[in-house]
Amino acid sequence: DAGLNRVTVSLDGLDDTIFRQMNDVDFPVADVLAGIEAAKAAGLSDIKVNMVVKRGTNEQEIIPMARYFRGTGVSLRFIEYMDVGATNGWRMDEVLPSAQVIERLQAVWPLTPLEATAPGETAQRWAYADGGGEVGVISSVTQAFCKDCNRIRLSTEGKIFLCLFAH
Repeated sequence: DAGLNRVTVSLDGLDDTIFRQMNDVDFPVADVLAGIEAAKAAGLSDIKVNMVVKRGTNEQEIIPMARYFRGTGVSLRFIEYMDVGATNGWRMDEVLPSAQVIERLQAVWPLTPLEATAPGETAQRWAYADGGGEVGVISSVTQAFCKDCNRIRLSTEGKIFLCLFAH
């Protein structure tokens, strides 16, 4: 009623054990899925689900996640793993490039690329050729989009960050 019409939800897999491992707060998949259904029931028209893909941890969840959200009107975004902030060490061998995510998806469903809808759009979007919706990839590591970034982020502590890697 206040004008909210879109929401982005983080869900790194449908397997509860894997998701709890990825989210570090022991939050269950069922609660996230219930929240997505509540958002639909409330009339939100633009629901996106972000899945961070970490090689060796949850990459086997790519196809199940796509299968689950395909045809639902929910847009699924696969984000290359990047351990953000200044205190977390991360390694490139944990990054599954977005190009490989698209290859995996195209092995199951034909995809066609979509044009960007806004300046600074971070996701490269793809439509299922049969009309089953769309998926996107955010290649923050292998195809960094820093020069076109127009995002700011507000932390839970009230601090503004212009970059996920800022501290």
